[in-house]
Amino acid sequence: MQKFATSKIRFFDTRYMIKYKYEIIEPEVKAMQKYQVEINETLSRVVEIEAENESDAISKIKDLYRQEKIVLDSDDYLDTEIKIYEE
Repeated sequence: MQKFATSKIRFFDTRYMIKYKYEIIEPEVKAMQKYQVEINETLSRVVEIEAENESDAISKIKDLYRQEKIVLDSDDYLDTEIKIYEE
């Protein structure tokens, strides 16, 4: 939407005539910048497994996860972090 402004009144003949001057004022447009925004979503689940030791338990869970026998979904949602991406 354009806005109009008036300048000062100018007197050409003080007895008969007053002239007005109108100018079109364009809206101020700010330059847009581009940002890279990182979205980090955390899913978490505790899985119980039988193993000989901690290392063996982690290894078994990693294998099940890679084989997609353990798949995290929205029920495992924990947190979302959104921030400006910094390389």
